[in-house]
Amino acid sequence: MIVAATIAAGSIALASFRIDVLINIFISVGVIWQLTGANQQRERQALHLIGGAFFALALYRLGQTAYIFREP
Repeated sequence: MIVAATIAAGSIALASFRIDVLINIFISVGVIWQLTGANQQRERQALHLIGGAFFALALYRLGQTAYIFREP
């Protein structure tokens, strides 16, 4: 329903906010998962997941910028 409302509104800002929130929730879960474990392997995996999430966010923002500033 939320995705349908975002598409119906046609708002890039709303879609960006929703994706940003989802990535931040994923990052938060990764941090909590990292803090509940005490070994180095879990910390390394959590940092890779968090880094991957930030990379995904950067790619999305880059795509969003290209979409906004495209030639008419």
